[in-house]
Amino acid sequence: MDNDILDDYFVNKPKNKFSFNLFYVWTALLVLGVIFKIQHWPLAGLFLLVSYAGLLSHSLIGILFFKMRDYPILFFGLFGLYHFAQIMYGIFFLDGKPYNIYGATIYTAVLVGSFFFEYVYIQRRN
Repeated sequence: MDNDILDDYFVNKPKNKFSFNLFYVWTALLVLGVIFKIQHWPLAGLFLLVSYAGLLSHSLIGILFFKMRDYPILFFGLFGLYHFAQIMYGIFFLDGKPYNIYGATIYTAVLVGSFFFEYVYIQRRN
C-alpha cells in the first residue's frame, strides 16, 4: 500500500531545518559586548558590531531560504536592520558617531562573510 504525501513527510523528515544554535552564539557576543560597554572596557564596539551583523545575517538566512516568519527571527532581522541604518546614518550625517567608516567596513565584512559561509553550508548539506 502506497504512503500518502503527509505520511512521507513524517516518515522522511526533511533535511532543511533552520538551526537556532547560531542565534545563541551571536546573542552571547551581544551580551558580552553590552557587559564590556557597561564596564567601559576596550573591544566593546567590536563585539557589538560583530553580533549585530551576525544576527542580521542569520535572520536573513531564515527569512529568505527557510521562509520563516517567527517572531524571534523577524525581531532580530529588524534589530540588525536598525543598527545597519544607525551605522550608515552616523557615517553620512553625524561625522562618524556611533561608528566611523572602519566600523561600517567591519560590519559589512562580517555580514557578507557570515551570510556567504552559511549559504554555502546550507547548499552543501542538501
